[in-house]
Amino acid sequence: MGTHYPGASAAAIDMAHCYKKALFGKPDCKVFPPASREHRCAMLSAVVGGQWPQARLKQASSLVDDDRCQLCLAAPSTLKHRHSCPAITPFGGWPVPPPHVATFIASMDDHRKDLLMTRGLLQLDMHVTAIPKGDTFEWLFGDPAGIDESAWWFIDGSCYEGKHKQFRRTGFGVVVTSPDGSLIAFARGVPPDWVLDAAGAEAFALATILRLCPQLPSTFAGCKNLLDTLRRGQTAAVAQNSPLARIWRLIFDILEEDGTSSAGLGLEKLVWLPAHGPQCSIGRVYMSNGISLSAIHWRANRLVDWLAKGAAQPWRIKKDDRICISTVGDTISYSLAKLGAVTFAANNFRTHRAREDGSAYPVVLRDSAGAKPFRFSAGCKRKQACKRRRIASSPVGQIPCSIQVNLASQSPPPAKRRKRLSARQAELEHEARSEIAFRLHWRAEAPPLRANEPHDARNRWARLRERIAERLRQ
Repeated sequence: MGTHYPGASAAAIDMAHCYKKALFGKPDCKVFPPASREHRCAMLSAVVGGQWPQARLKQASSLVDDDRCQLCLAAPSTLKHRHSCPAITPFGGWPVPPPHVATFIASMDDHRKDLLMTRGLLQLDMHVTAIPKGDTFEWLFGDPAGIDESAWWFIDGSCYEGKHKQFRRTGFGVVVTSPDGSLIAFARGVPPDWVLDAAGAEAFALATILRLCPQLPSTFAGCKNLLDTLRRGQTAAVAQNSPLARIWRLIFDILEEDGTSSAGLGLEKLVWLPAHGPQCSIGRVYMSNGISLSAIHWRANRLVDWLAKGAAQPWRIKKDDRICISTVGDTISYSLAKLGAVTFAANNFRTHRAREDGSAYPVVLRDSAGAKPFRFSAGCKRKQACKRRRIASSPVGQIPCSIQVNLASQSPPPAKRRKRLSARQAELEHEARSEIAFRLHWRAEAPPLRANEPHDARNRWARLRERIAERLRQ
């Protein structure tokens, strides 16, 4: 699927941002209006395979003998049946997908349709161009040898397909003008393949200028992060949590060789200007040095932006492929939103039932009646066996012999007395019965406690004087 590029191999498209948006983004969904925030837990459970409809319970457990949907009782309860169950289908049916989404779903085979409908999973393979190795720079106009120290340098970075990390293509541009507005030279380049955003491309443009000039010239950048990072200093710029630490290490190494301080650089040489503004912003907005934006700055910024986009444009994926990826994203968003709504409705079906006196009371039903079968792992079985041996041996060695006979006659309850009696419940019941037997025997054979006779204050003082006098005689 997608445009064929010579020498390019098919690669799986990463659509993780669609799932992240469905789970953690805004609750509204343009392609499926009934989507709600309360459907997200049901959606996640369906995607990871945590749903147990009646047909799946019957296959996994012998305790369930009916595989029909417990809401409509008309068809086997499967994940696919939920989308057409008449009990939970709203009036007028579920919202239909947009035309481009419906066309894309119709072009899929039945197996991929079922996987998309019941689990919300879809994989797309496309032939795409490889990411350029980058680190290129070329002058398109002017002679760089004739640039003097008073010239103004404008830099800008650009990035295409920012939502898809594997399709990001970056580029940067450089424009050199004189203070009176004369155009001296301009150039463009592609940063290395590990630079994947516009801020990184512009930072690499700054490093390129530092490698070309003996000292940092008057530079104007549209990314305010450059100025803020230089003001914070080298320690913060090259920290382990800094995404552009590799570029900033190169920048600060060049600055240290030139003897330029980062504080003076941030306040004097490097200036931030509001980029990509309309023509009416001339004279109305201000740069970081407090000077209003002039026509020279505005025109140079538009030119350097055009150069940055032109550097990244040759490596950008084709328009048809971009439309295809956008359609796949809408398809996944629609399928996830519908899956969450359908799963929530199947597990939270609200209806009323009648009592014997004719009054109605509300109930919440599911499309499956049985519970998911519980299986003990090997480690859990060993723990249960050790627990049973400890319970069986510990009380007998700690109580009198007369009680051992009573405890020996107390056998644990049968393991299959009830269908769903777990081993833990049997142990707890055996402990409770043993404790009751011990208490009953102790109360029957222990001598009764002598009740304390009530004494007033005069008698207590008399007894105290007698004890003191007896000790003195001794």
